[in-house]
Amino acid sequence: MPQIPHSSHTPTTGRTLLVGFNRALVTELDSFLPPGSLTVVEEADVYRKKGLERARQSFSCVGEVILAPYQQSEACLDPVLAAHAHTPFTAVVPGQEYAVAPTALIAERLGLRGAGTTAAGTLSDKLALRRSTTAAGMPGPRFQEVRSLEDVATFITQTSGQAVLKPANRQASLGVTLIDSVDEVAYAWRELISAEEPRQVADRPWKHRYLVEERLHGPEFSVEALASGGEMIFVNITQKSVAAGPHPVETGHLVPAPVPEPVAEALLQSMRRLIAAVGYDTGILHAEWIVQDGQPIVIECAGRAPGDNICELINQAYGFSFVQTAWSLLAGDTPQPSRQARQGAAIAFLTSPPGTVTHITGTDTARAVPGVMQVSLSVHEGDVIPSLRSSWLGRQGFVVAVGPHSAAAADAAAAAVSHITITTGNGEASADGLARDVG
Repeated sequence: MPQIPHSSHTPTTGRTLLVGFNRALVTELDSFLPPGSLTVVEEADVYRKKGLERARQSFSCVGEVILAPYQQSEACLDPVLAAHAHTPFTAVVPGQEYAVAPTALIAERLGLRGAGTTAAGTLSDKLALRRSTTAAGMPGPRFQEVRSLEDVATFITQTSGQAVLKPANRQASLGVTLIDSVDEVAYAWRELISAEEPRQVADRPWKHRYLVEERLHGPEFSVEALASGGEMIFVNITQKSVAAGPHPVETGHLVPAPVPEPVAEALLQSMRRLIAAVGYDTGILHAEWIVQDGQPIVIECAGRAPGDNICELINQAYGFSFVQTAWSLLAGDTPQPSRQARQGAAIAFLTSPPGTVTHITGTDTARAVPGVMQVSLSVHEGDVIPSLRSSWLGRQGFVVAVGPHSAAAADAAAAAVSHITITTGNGEASADGLARDVG
């Protein structure tokens, strides 16, 4: 497999291997890794489509790039082993969802810390996760693997009539659709099988799996944890907000979640049960939960760093680098991160009606709101905005804010967002992605 050497940097210490380029993650790694010490494995198609040759030049830590298949493939293993034989890797990190399983395999072959291949395989497949947690006696909805619209319709008629249809092995809420009656099955099936992320995946056939499960109702949270040998050494609870309508795309996060003590304890105990159920060893876990009638029920769990800037929210709230601590753990150290948040941190995403952007106002005013750390827009006048379908489609930017406690951070983010107006051909938009109470 081709390797792309970096001409200007030579690793001065043991190297870190990142499977799957992730700009936000590499930005964080660049703040503490020595120049040239990061080797990145990426699909050749993805490297080309995302213009990563230019992007890599922005990061001093990036040394070589190994172009090799890893998405639903183990073909990256041989070139990685060859690179390790030349200059050993001391840590291997998954950069995105499709890299979790190959990263665990590489770590196992190199004798490095990692999730473990069984756990990584389970976390990469929502059907496998449901079966594992059910076998462990954890509460969960009725679910079924489906291969056709007719399978979904039959499930709906045999259950409560409300369901969630989703891919078992995709990311970023892609193709996830809520169903409230059998009349909505055809729409949900079309959304499921037509969902695409062409820039994120290699140009070769993909093995898709789909599942349908009963709809859950209640406040939503995620739990971010660092585990060492199956034991949590750090845990955070994030309060989540999602869009109304058939596509439950995340619209905001609040760290730490302002939850009553019984809810927090139930989530922590459930997270411990989840780690045991899948046999997770060492690294990052990002699990999503709905608390229904006081009982946390896992929705899904990723064995990698969370997206949506949650790592940055944890950094701001707890006063340490979440990514650096995870890297230290995977590299064989015994970090002792703070478990007590020192302030609150929030992110609210901007959304708008679909159409062509005609005007954007209020960003400077939003940046001036006390507590606001960042205002980022991903659209400009003239851009065409699609309807909200996934984390890739339909969000136009975000605001990050901090405050002395979670409520203050949420208020600062909401105040900033209230100043921003994105006018499209179909109307105006603002975003209030932060729920204030947990119900």
